[in-house]
Amino acid sequence: MTRHSLPPCVSQPIKRGMSTSSVLPRTSRALRWVALGVLAVAVAIIALVAGGAFDPRPCGSLARRDTPGRFALAGRGETFEQQPAPFTGTPSCYGVRLTAAHATGEMDSGYGLALGDKKAAFVVAVSPLGEVAVWQAAVGENEPRYLLPWQPWPHVGPGDAPNEIWLDVRRDGERTLVTARLNRELLWEGKVEALYSDAALWLGSFGGSVMVDFDTLDWYVLSEGQ
Repeated sequence: MTRHSLPPCVSQPIKRGMSTSSVLPRTSRALRWVALGVLAVAVAIIALVAGGAFDPRPCGSLARRDTPGRFALAGRGETFEQQPAPFTGTPSCYGVRLTAAHATGEMDSGYGLALGDKKAAFVVAVSPLGEVAVWQAAVGENEPRYLLPWQPWPHVGPGDAPNEIWLDVRRDGERTLVTARLNRELLWEGKVEALYSDAALWLGSFGGSVMVDFDTLDWYVLSEGQ
């Protein structure tokens, strides 16, 4: 091909369109609105969780709130402080919720909530050392039957942090179905021998003296109309 045979240079017209500078601001504004929307949803979910919207519902409605107060133990041993139920007879379903915290004294100790009495009880207890245990004491047995021996659990509030123990009770023939939650997390569920409807505050020490604040004790009961 010779120089004279080269095709003429034809210039192409430049197409006009939207410039990059005009697209970016609109994209940025859209991203900001999306981010604000995601943030608003996250804040709403956090508020609902903090407010207990997703917590397990108690059995029935609130029947009574007690404020037991501070109890002490002089040394090694245990004590049961009986708390009478706000109802008579044996309801088909009821719940007891305790909020308590270690106040001062022996760290190698425990406190918790019991169904029944000292002779026959189902007990859920926590330790300031960050441990938890579940056991049942029966009439005629010298030693408790541990359903969950003392062991660390990630949801226990250690030291003087408050702990919530929730017990939901449903009658199932001659036995009782108990659901135990600690700080709103499922800890244990199973059937135990029938128990008295009363509850007790349990306090124990494996060493020296100890004091615990039993702040609130809430009773829930399912009425016949519910």
